[in-house]
Amino acid sequence: MINIIVGRGLQFLLMLAGMKLITTVLNPAEIGRFSLLNAGTSFFSLIFIGPVGTYINRKLHEWINSQILKSIINIYIYYIIIVSIFISPLVVVIFLKLNNPNLSINLELIVLIIAISIFTNSINQTFIPILNLINIQKLYLILTIGTIGSGIFLSYTLTSLFESKLIFWMTGIIISQLVFGLFGYYYIFRLLNLNKGVRSVSLKKIDFKRLLKIIAPISISAALGWSHIQGYKFILFSMVDIQEYGIYIAGYGVAASLIAALELILITYYQPIFFKKISGNNLINQGLGWSQYAKSIIPITIMGTFALMTIGDNLTKLMLGPNFSGSSKYIAYCAVAEFVRVLVGIFSYMTIANLKTYLVIIPQIVGLLFSCILMVYIVPIYGLIFAPLLLATGGLITCVLIYITRANKDHFNLPLGNIIKTFFIGLLIYLFIEIIKIIFFPENINGYILNLICSFLLITPFMVVVYYQFIHEYSKND
Repeated sequence: MINIIVGRGLQFLLMLAGMKLITTVLNPAEIGRFSLLNAGTSFFSLIFIGPVGTYINRKLHEWINSQILKSIINIYIYYIIIVSIFISPLVVVIFLKLNNPNLSINLELIVLIIAISIFTNSINQTFIPILNLINIQKLYLILTIGTIGSGIFLSYTLTSLFESKLIFWMTGIIISQLVFGLFGYYYIFRLLNLNKGVRSVSLKKIDFKRLLKIIAPISISAALGWSHIQGYKFILFSMVDIQEYGIYIAGYGVAASLIAALELILITYYQPIFFKKISGNNLINQGLGWSQYAKSIIPITIMGTFALMTIGDNLTKLMLGPNFSGSSKYIAYCAVAEFVRVLVGIFSYMTIANLKTYLVIIPQIVGLLFSCILMVYIVPIYGLIFAPLLLATGGLITCVLIYITRANKDHFNLPLGNIIKTFFIGLLIYLFIEIIKIIFFPENINGYILNLICSFLLITPFMVVVYYQFIHEYSKND
């Protein structure tokens, strides 16, 4: 666990450094365009690549034991190449439909960037995480940190040498993802000895009907999730000034980076346990695996969210470029939206555990419609500050509906008592630090740093208490 915390801590620092550099090099308008390109890339990855990757994770241990993983991986690589090539016409259609003069990006360039980015991101985000699932965590962390660190270095170097445009920033990221993704691919074959005793799997032997029945609902769910977390950005882009949109995106990026850093620490440790426990068809193990997974992730994420709400505005002032000082007003609301994003992912895993992935579709549709319809009416009147709040509310609706409609209700139970206790602990700490901040800390850089130090000293002991009270027994037993 210590290696994971240290590794993810380094990753967190790199992400903050990346935010500082990108908001220094690129102006708010370029940041806005960058977010839309990322949203476009993530859409196609989530729809066409993500569900297959999730299925690979779900069946990984079975395929290793039956010695067919090498054949599956080779088929998967061909699939990634085909998807990356054939999504280009879809990209053109989407950005032509957008038809916003503020976008001002060459369409041919968009096609090339997204097609290459989907391939490199898929390679990177499939093969490196497999190392974690087979408990080779040190190498997993090294390659993950290497991807981020080298991506930031290359992106900054290219924008400094040529021009402060998003094309050069994204080029650096693409190169880094490809290089370290191929390292992950190499080490999987080497460490698992996949070249020895291999059984081949032909396409004729694959039960595509059963496979489609499992991954199609995941694809639909991913599309709905993308619409909720990323797609709404296209709605905002059409309603607000691109400069203010870029400032909002930078603030959301800080919140997303911090919550994602905490989430990654937790899932790096607990996800291999989860997938191993739910492997097979035992309903009791599936339910217990999910319940323990939720018990391990939700309480600590609640504490992390309150911590971010406490330090986020000052951290934003320190870590973003001078053109993004207005981002601090969004940070607390974006932290709540990011927490709910994590929560939706945890609840969705309930349907992956028992392979009843179709049960997540209706809840996501309801949550999405609630968020997007109200956003169209509320944001133009009351401002961007309501966007993350509406996202969070829609996500909570999704979680409630997933839990109500879950299959095997006797086995999948939410640790509600732990969640309520943690929420009130976090709320009290947040209110206490806010009072101290108002009374003692001046509105200058010294005050910002003192606030960060004080918040860290107060919150860390409670994070440790939450870990040992609610989580430690699970990690010790597994």
